[in-house]
Amino acid sequence: MSLAPIPHSLKEKMARDEVAYTMSIKLCKSIEIVGMAKTAGFDGLFIETEHSSLDLESTSQLCVAALYAGISPIVRVPSKDPCYVSRVLDGGALGVVVPHIRSVQDAQDVVNAAKFQPIGFRSSTNGLPHHQFRSIPAKLSNPVTNDATLVIPMIETLEALELVDEIAALPGVDSLLIGTNDLTAEMGIPGDYENPRLTEAYERTLAACKKHGKWLGVGGLHARLDLVEKFCKMGARWVMAATDGPLLMGAATKRGAEMAALNESVKAAQTNGAPAKAVNGTNGHATNGATNGVTNGVTNGISLEIVNIGHSLVRVEARTWGPSLLPHKLPAANLFLTPRDPIGTSPIKSASSPDFPSDSLRLFLPKISLPTSNMTTTDWRDIPRVSDPARSPSQPVPLQKNGRAPLACERCFKRKQKCDRLRPACTSCADLGVDCIARSQQFDFNAEDAGLTHARVNGYVESLRRRVAELEQKVKIAEQQHVQARRSFGASDVISPITGKRRRSTEIYIPVLPSSGPAVQNGDEQSTVEDTMSAIGLLSNKAMAESRANTGNEPHKLAIIESIAAALAVDGRDPSTASTSHHMSLGTDQIIPFTRDITMPHLQRFLDWSVWLPYIDERRLMEQYDTVVDSTDKAALPRFNAYMAIAIGISMSPETSRFSALATNLHTAAVKLLPTILHSQEPLDTLHCMLLLAVFSIFNPAGGSTWHLMGFIMTNCIAAGLHKTVIPQERLGVDSTYRVEWLFWSVYLMDRSLASSMGRPFSITDDDIAVSIPEPPVNDDESGLPAQVRNKLALSRHLIVHAQLISDICGSDKPSALFSYSNLCFWREFPPTNNPDYLDQLGCRAMILIVNPPSTTLGDSPEIEADTITSCKRLIESQYTKSRTVSFLDAYNILAAAVAYVCLSQPNQQGFAQTFEVVSKASVLLTQCSTRFSGLSVFQQFLLSLSTKIMEGQGSLEQYLDFIPPEIPIHLRSFVQNYASSRPLTA
Repeated sequence: MSLAPIPHSLKEKMARDEVAYTMSIKLCKSIEIVGMAKTAGFDGLFIETEHSSLDLESTSQLCVAALYAGISPIVRVPSKDPCYVSRVLDGGALGVVVPHIRSVQDAQDVVNAAKFQPIGFRSSTNGLPHHQFRSIPAKLSNPVTNDATLVIPMIETLEALELVDEIAALPGVDSLLIGTNDLTAEMGIPGDYENPRLTEAYERTLAACKKHGKWLGVGGLHARLDLVEKFCKMGARWVMAATDGPLLMGAATKRGAEMAALNESVKAAQTNGAPAKAVNGTNGHATNGATNGVTNGVTNGISLEIVNIGHSLVRVEARTWGPSLLPHKLPAANLFLTPRDPIGTSPIKSASSPDFPSDSLRLFLPKISLPTSNMTTTDWRDIPRVSDPARSPSQPVPLQKNGRAPLACERCFKRKQKCDRLRPACTSCADLGVDCIARSQQFDFNAEDAGLTHARVNGYVESLRRRVAELEQKVKIAEQQHVQARRSFGASDVISPITGKRRRSTEIYIPVLPSSGPAVQNGDEQSTVEDTMSAIGLLSNKAMAESRANTGNEPHKLAIIESIAAALAVDGRDPSTASTSHHMSLGTDQIIPFTRDITMPHLQRFLDWSVWLPYIDERRLMEQYDTVVDSTDKAALPRFNAYMAIAIGISMSPETSRFSALATNLHTAAVKLLPTILHSQEPLDTLHCMLLLAVFSIFNPAGGSTWHLMGFIMTNCIAAGLHKTVIPQERLGVDSTYRVEWLFWSVYLMDRSLASSMGRPFSITDDDIAVSIPEPPVNDDESGLPAQVRNKLALSRHLIVHAQLISDICGSDKPSALFSYSNLCFWREFPPTNNPDYLDQLGCRAMILIVNPPSTTLGDSPEIEADTITSCKRLIESQYTKSRTVSFLDAYNILAAAVAYVCLSQPNQQGFAQTFEVVSKASVLLTQCSTRFSGLSVFQQFLLSLSTKIMEGQGSLEQYLDFIPPEIPIHLRSFVQNYASSRPLTA
């Protein structure tokens, strides 16, 4: 039995050695665009997912519609990741275009993800839309699908161009596509399509394609059909011919210009005199007095009367005006109007073409320079502004008293568009017929700083300064109140190493006995700290609108040091709240024992964990550690790095209780170094220092508020534009401790872990991120990195992909549970070489988010709930086997796993004994964690109460819902409430 080939219009046309052409889809998600492209004659759809907002669901719908319409769907994916390649093919695509190819291995990876065995390693599946969703044996369907699937690596990098012959030779590669714009940019000649180097690149790629029997596509040149024709004559056989957005924009712009010309013509007729007399038919009788759109005015001594005698043919009766101003009627002639012969472009000419009647002539109303200033013209481009008919645009723009031209109008200023500043109405406003309002804000152009940007609107900077002053006053009052409170307890004041002011130390916490008087002050101070935190965030958001230009060397009024100090002052023992703490110092000048035998194991533990911080260069960090241990480097940044790395390593250690004093002292010593670092180092050092402080706070309650620190970090990332562009590594120098391309993604990874565990909002949405995840080097020949570092970066990328899955699950456009579950399964099936146990914890966290809230699709997929129950149980038992928890995020994840397990498990299936066993193990783990983070002791109490209420029955659980502690994350509270209402529980 054989299977018929899959219809493939694009491939079939290229096989006939004809030029095939595709229509790119970036804007239209509706499947009607498929039928339009088919009707217009295109051979294929080029569905753009790299440079558009199209999601997988919309892409698949377009592909399926194209299959049924008989037009080939080709999809460009964002990267070679199998998560993109195989899934768009499973969704109905007949070809996949992959950008960013820089090596032969990149192209081979695309083939492996796109082709079934024996050509590639694409995962087998059935019911594909290419086969009308029929269930066909793999031995029949896979060869036919492989033959129909076009694998198209893009040649848009210098590396790919250099290796084009080897890429074209790969089995499974069917075609190559030159990304002309990116290629010229990499050549250093962006947009220079006439450059001989571009032609040489096409010639080289065509030679490789012809040598190995592959087709070449032309991309990025749909606006230059001359070049497209040139390259097709050289041998290219398919073209990205058009894109839906530009097609719509071009047609809309053309019609808009036509309507604007019509509007100007009508207004000119009203300005110059009576409307043109339009008569319908050949008898000369007017019909309804309608104006036929052509001006009847005075044009250099000629008046015209236009008579419509059918479709495109009109009759013109002309009169000249002599010196006596008496009209002389001229012989009438027929006028033939065509769309390509618009009125008002060239002087009047007679028509001798055989296409016109003998008594007809072509009419072109000229743009005439008239001898008198009062004479008008029928050319709409020279009509004076409607709002100021007394002055023509040729007149100079009047100057203001200060000798400068007026400002752009309010409308142009708000839209950031060019304004010709004509008064009383600029051209843009007059063309649209809207009011042109002069700008109300005026600048002093004679001032010394008159060269600043438009951001210097009166009142804006002043309002920010006033807000800064208010915040400073609040901080000052809070400090004074805190000093008074400390003195009332008999505690000595400690001079802060950060600000030099008297404030609380950041060393070892010792609780203070409660008292009625100070309790009120503590409440006031807590409110002040919370208000200040909120105001700092608001001020940061406002400041993001400022110009990035360096307007001076003076430090900000509200220094970043103060922000860090405020976050460190928050009590870290209860991560769920932002409250201040009273603690005392053991001493600020203690000598810290810093020997290699004591600190090296803790540093190594931090380096093993630093897969979560892939931007850190381990080799440079070790060098800095050696100089600090050997006392050969007194610089602040190396000492800060060494202190914090060891302090974090100690906090992760099973022996953390023994070395807690050392960890706290190292943290305190590092904090003292911050002012020196932040005033003398690169801006990225600020992010690095705050990130290490945030990591320490995750593992140690003495570290302050992780949530606030991460908020400051992400705000600084956004202000630096790291979410949009990557700072070149050359700027940091060869001695930099950072892999700068990984810096933003390290912050992103920490933000997603923190927010998804604690049920908090993300600091930034994926839609606002423009940088791509770095690709780890494949071998040491490319990067010079050892295999251990390459494996670490591969694992880091795997963690970032998981964080993106979490973003997708928790985003505003939450996909279906089945869709998210398939993504997660794909992520779990392709782990990196080193597979640590915390990947199970990440998988469990994602499963819990997928099933909350319960979806109607879950009833049809019981394996999702079953997988969630298994994942939760496995996580709790693995943590229990290790018999320790490390960070407060572990407590959040254990609580979430226990809550999900209790709610999803059916007592009649699992049995109360097994449920109680799992709950008991989770309770032990939460109790252990609460010994370090005392504010989380409520987790264990809540879990025991919840399991008891569930075992008692439905009524008891519903009564308990109103008494869930506020410390429980909101997503877990909603989890319990949703499952209590969605499925009956029996005793």
